[in-house]
Amino acid sequence: NADLLEQLWSGKPVTWSGKYRASINGETLQPAPIQDSNDVMWIGGGSSNESVELAARLGWKLMLPSAFGNPDFFIPVVDHYLEKWTEFGHAHQPEIGAGWHVFVAPNGGQARSMWEPRYRAYHEWMQDLLSKVNQTIPAHNARPFDFDWLTTSGPAIVGSPAEVADRIGTLSEKLKCTTHLCYMDMGGMPQAE
Repeated sequence: NADLLEQLWSGKPVTWSGKYRASINGETLQPAPIQDSNDVMWIGGGSSNESVELAARLGWKLMLPSAFGNPDFFIPVVDHYLEKWTEFGHAHQPEIGAGWHVFVAPNGGQARSMWEPRYRAYHEWMQDLLSKVNQTIPAHNARPFDFDWLTTSGPAIVGSPAEVADRIGTLSEKLKCTTHLCYMDMGGMPQAE
């Protein structure tokens, strides 16, 4: 499907037939895209070499499934993506994104005490949901709630504005991220927070 989307995005007529949808018989994407696919397309992947290699081959950006994962798990994933990117010889620069759970308050202690019960509730709800949807949750995503680990070495970011900015900078360096998706509304958090 990504290869077909890449062909359609070119703006040139496409001929294609498959199993699950009507054939494409020389049609073009309308309106014609004004941006290159490598400016807008992301592959959400990193749990398999295939997803990483697809993103690298197409010259698309890579969004890591990092919301509950150990950031260190993704270091070799990023290295593999960049290695494959170089092999395919793209003229533009690769881009890597990651998603984090984030809470900011005026000071770090206040942020941690306010967010811990909300994040615990969200984590437990998500672990239950994931176990119902996917009986084989990857080990790097299935872990008991450990607030200290999650917020110092894991994928959660909590603290004062300066602490949050510092942690995002550290994760940027570790995973060579150019984009961070920050999930901030979770765990039944009141609107005012």
